[in-house]
Amino acid sequence: MKSIIAIFLSGIAIGSAASYFIMAYQWAIHHDASALTTRGRTMVAISDLLFEPQKKQSISITQVLEKYVCDEYRRQKSISEGAIDWESYGLSGRAKKEAMENSMRYVMQADAYNPPLMERCGTSL
Repeated sequence: MKSIIAIFLSGIAIGSAASYFIMAYQWAIHHDASALTTRGRTMVAISDLLFEPQKKQSISITQVLEKYVCDEYRRQKSISEGAIDWESYGLSGRAKKEAMENSMRYVMQADAYNPPLMERCGTSL
């Protein structure tokens, strides 16, 4: 009877260890893929912003970039305040908290790096 219990407990330990390593590996793959995807999206956004002044000759690249920064600033600010539709993102409570903390950090950095632009973002553009 003791040997059966020992085998059973050993099986649980081995199964737990194996599932931990499988899940850790899957998380690492997701994290790496997400980082690569984020940079790709950034590249597409920047290329679009660089092309915008070519379509409209009356607008400069600075104006396009300021509009983009202001739009993203407002978006990050609404995330940090929790004023978005969280249900559409399907995030858990922990992910929601992390997203709000990260967004708050981005808003604070933007406020510190370029206060005049962020002031204008809150009122216009």
